[in-house]
Amino acid sequence: MIVDGFVLGIFDEELSARAVDRGAAPSKSLYQAFEVIQGCQITMSDQARQNEMWQQMHKAKAFDLMQENPAEVNAVVNYFSQFNIDSVRAGNILRPYAVAGVSSALPGRIIPTEAHLTQESSLAY
Repeated sequence: MIVDGFVLGIFDEELSARAVDRGAAPSKSLYQAFEVIQGCQITMSDQARQNEMWQQMHKAKAFDLMQENPAEVNAVVNYFSQFNIDSVRAGNILRPYAVAGVSSALPGRIIPTEAHLTQESSLAY
């Protein structure tokens, strides 16, 4: 009963749920429950650190691709700088095209339409 109150009294909902999943509540002593909770905290901090490292690595890869292909990045920026928010609000929504190399650094992949293929080739030079 005391162990259940100890585990369920954790203010961090995610930590409390993980501790219950790992079996901290049916532990025979407060110390065993504390060890389970401490293990959950370590796991959660390790996961947060790994996510941060992955995000930094992904950003570095994106910047490397942009540095390798500055002309392609400039073409994309120039293309989108022609349109302002008022034209989008007026219903002139763009269908952006994919630029080889740079598109792999951006989330998602957009397939170009025929109209943009000719525009893409003229912007590349």
